Amino acid sequence: MSETDPNAARLAVAQRVFARVHAEHGEHLIAAAVYGSVARAEASAESDVELTIITDETVEYADAYCFEQGILVEYTMVPAARMLAASRRVTPAWGIEADQYRRHLVLWDPTGFFPTLWRAARDIPDGAFAEAAHTAWWHAFEGRGKYHNAARMGDLPRIHYTAWQFAYMTALRIALHERRPYTSGRTIWTDVVVRGYGMSGLLAALTAGSVDHISAAIELVWAETQLWGKPEQ
Repeated sequence: MSETDPNAARLAVAQRVFARVHAEHGEHLIAAAVYGSVARAEASAESDVELTIITDETVEYADAYCFEQGILVEYTMVPAARMLAASRRVTPAWGIEADQYRRHLVLWDPTGFFPTLWRAARDIPDGAFAEAAHTAWWHAFEGRGKYHNAARMGDLPRIHYTAWQFAYMTALRIALHERRPYTSGRTIWTDVVVRGYGMSGLLAALTAGSVDHISAAIELVWAETQLWGKPEQ
């Protein structure tokens, strides 16, 4: 198929897949939309299609994959109550999970489900963020320790792997701290460098610096962020 307009091609694929699902389950469907790169009109020739189909409670949750005209499609059948509950849930990875509940290109929504979902995803109590920040603190503390163990052993592959893990954990903690998610996993690094907390220096060290530079950058970031979600002692 032509890839002169990758986003339009993927939107057409999503519509075809939804049409088949609607023909089979029509009376049990509530709404459908795409999210991810297609919803943002940023899809490339390598992008897949992420399709959410909202159902009533008679249809069980299902996550499925297929190829449509050579394009990978992931489509999720999810009951409305489950989708609303998930949109209010805050995990340590909320910074990249939130987008799937907050931004959609709606294909079909006769009852206005998606505006209700978007409101629910933005009306989350502070306590949910505090609990996730507490869990994320332990992850970051452990990740920093694993990095320093690798550095003491001079294990270069583990040094870089654990340093990137720590950077990723910290980026997610920043999203929790600011109550502001990233646009996508693809944009997390370009976004986080402008948020501060020493992350621009850490990413520079990870991409071009020596081990000594990485260690110093990690400690600077930790000094900026170590109190977020820290348990009482």
